[in-house]
Amino acid sequence: MRDALRRLSQGEAHPFDVSTGWDVVWEHARYPQKAVLGLAAGRLAERPLGPYDFKAGECRRILTRLGFAPVPKRSGGQESDDADDAAEADLRQRTGLGPTEKASLIRARRGQGIFRQNLERVEKRCRITGLRDRIHLRASHIKPWRSCSDHEKLDGNNGLLLSPHADHLLDRGFISFEDSGALLIADALDTRVLDQWRISQPRNASAFRAAQCKYLSYHREHIFLGRED
Repeated sequence: MRDALRRLSQGEAHPFDVSTGWDVVWEHARYPQKAVLGLAAGRLAERPLGPYDFKAGECRRILTRLGFAPVPKRSGGQESDDADDAAEADLRQRTGLGPTEKASLIRARRGQGIFRQNLERVEKRCRITGLRDRIHLRASHIKPWRSCSDHEKLDGNNGLLLSPHADHLLDRGFISFEDSGALLIADALDTRVLDQWRISQPRNASAFRAAQCKYLSYHREHIFLGRED
């Protein structure tokens, strides 16, 4: 493990992206958990390993057993905003899209326009608070807007209507959902937040439709900060 971390500290190239949830901290620097395990295990496997060779939760459990427990990313909000800004800038410069199409896709980032209209045909209330008054609900992407294809940016199945505090928790990976509708709460979330926001646990909503489940799978794998059980 230390050899993998040393190689990362020296700038060795690898196929793993910047982590969305957890990092290994070593000598005051942070490294993506999958990159650490991937480089270390690659020598045992005698082949290069990539992002899809590990699941985030599995990776974290292995590293913890080896004494290199990953820590949650607390500054993910600014990183996510910066990534969204970069994706929007790229979209504005794309050729082959007219101004109307670009405007629709950009409004979708903010939970507006066609995306919200499509979402309101699928979801009717906040799955956390039960609130139905849509004027107080945000249209939140399940798979982040920055990571979506044009179709996914506007797909109503890729969204939830959420109260503002629930939107924050989903966006930052502190909560997610099983396909059954069961609420998942990350270990990184201070339970006092749940108490003060009157979010009961466990809470179970209705099951999601099949078209929503592929986006939930992405969220659980790439955005949710995870839990050990």
